[in-house]
Amino acid sequence: MAISFNSIPSDTRVPLFYAEMDNSAANTARDSGASLLIGHASNDASIAVNSL
Repeated sequence: MAISFNSIPSDTRVPLFYAEMDNSAANTARDSGASLLIGHASNDASIAVNSL
């Protein structure tokens, strides 16, 4: 059974390790989850305490 590659030529005869990554199906999630950002505001910030 032969393995085909997209980027590595089939006529390469140098004995090394060759690898190829295919990220076309990586992270196919469509929905984004909720995020919670926590941080500190400086003393002179204009944002009210405990508000968004």
